[in-house]
Amino acid sequence: MDRVTAARVFVDVAYSLSFTATASRLDMSRAMVTRYIEAMEDWLQIRLFNRTTRKVSLSTAGQACLKEVEAWLQQAEKIALQATDNNELAGTIRIATSMSFGFSQLMKPIAAFMSLHPKVQIDIDLNDGVTGLTEQSIDLAIRLASKPDPSLIGKPISVCESVIVASPSYISQNAAINHPSDLALHACLGYKNFERHIWHLSQNDLFES
Repeated sequence: MDRVTAARVFVDVAYSLSFTATASRLDMSRAMVTRYIEAMEDWLQIRLFNRTTRKVSLSTAGQACLKEVEAWLQQAEKIALQATDNNELAGTIRIATSMSFGFSQLMKPIAAFMSLHPKVQIDIDLNDGVTGLTEQSIDLAIRLASKPDPSLIGKPISVCESVIVASPSYISQNAAINHPSDLALHACLGYKNFERHIWHLSQNDLFES
């Protein structure tokens, strides 16, 4: 069994703490994930995870060797990269973004990119929560944010414009909306990962917050 793949599976499960989630992310069956973990435990002669029917957690030995396995994986990818043509891209990229943006904007360009660079593996974490980049070993995160984390190296790539909408049934059952200030009297659904819900409204050249 491929030890590099087994190591990747171990690292992924160490962060996801779910054999099912890792199986979905790495596009393999849950049984195969179990086999790779068992192979790693057999090679290292230690128990990497504490497993019950409800919960998976790193064992003390698994926690102790996690960083070493990650470093070994990085070295293995570096060696593989050096063995390829210098003009050919290779390796693994981990991307995190929201589910809506990922499905609507990323699938086609990523498929096109991978067809041009078949030796590049792209692992996409589609999650509407804020993924910890360091904890999840994320290389690139694409986020919708009004105030990005200042500890990260960020670059704006586009402006996300939104509109306020309401269903006819909601309007018929609630007070009329004739002015932006009327919105304070209504219930609204907002994107929870913004730090504050501040709407900047515009009409022609007029702006109001």
